Amino acid sequence: MDARQLIDDGRSFDMVMMLEVLEHIPGPAQMLPILRRLARRHVLLSVPREPFFCALNFMRGKNLTRLGNDPEHVNHWGRAGFQRFIARDFEVLAAPGVFPWTMVLARPRQRE
Repeated sequence: MDARQLIDDGRSFDMVMMLEVLEHIPGPAQMLPILRRLARRHVLLSVPREPFFCALNFMRGKNLTRLGNDPEHVNHWGRAGFQRFIARDFEVLAAPGVFPWTMVLARPRQRE
C-alpha cells in the first residue's frame, strides 16, 4: 500500500518495511518524514547497491544500452551513501550484507 495513504488514515506500526522502493521515487527525502510517522519502533529498508547492481545487470545482458541501469531506477546509492541518507531521520542499528542490495534496520530519531 502507498505509505502516504497509510498516514492519511492515521495508522502507525511497530515496524515498516520498504524494500526496493526508494530507488523508484523521485525526491526520496520526502519519504523519510512519512516513514517516521508510520514507524513507532523500526524501519527495514533496502535498495540496490550501486554501482554493483548495474554492473551485474550489464554482465547478464540486462539493460545493455543503459549500462545495466533499470529504467525505473531514478536514485542510486552505494552502501555508505544510503546509510548517510537514512541517518538524516533515523538511527541506523544494523546494515547486514545482503549483496547486491543495501539493507538497513533503523529506528526513528527522537525529535529535539
